[in-house]
Amino acid sequence: MIASIGSPTYDVAACGDNPRNFYIWSGLGCTPTVGLGLALAQPDKRVLVVTGDGDVLMALGSLATIGVKQPKNLAIVCLDNGHYSASGMQPSATKAGVDLAEAARACKRRRGGVRSVLRRRTARPPAFR
Repeated sequence: MIASIGSPTYDVAACGDNPRNFYIWSGLGCTPTVGLGLALAQPDKRVLVVTGDGDVLMALGSLATIGVKQPKNLAIVCLDNGHYSASGMQPSATKAGVDLAEAARACKRRRGGVRSVLRRRTARPPAFR
């Protein structure tokens, strides 16, 4: 598992550290490419990239390369909160409507499909209304 800068690294570590986890602490924009390289170098191993919208936005070109290579053993999960969490919660382009799932589809990402999961945001959880 490869986790990008910020929240994904903390979330993955909180689930239980593993010697096979690779945490990218300071390289915004490189996580999808690192995942692709590892998937191509180790085709017999499954590779999971857990990243955020800021990281993927900085690496849009890598989506095209991933789409061309189509590694069977690579999965990418993008946690899109609409902000650059690691640097102070500045809004990212996804907050303005850029759709990363559509970008991945346009780059021919086919294996396993591309799905976007939306969650309704409310001011208070239903139990507290």
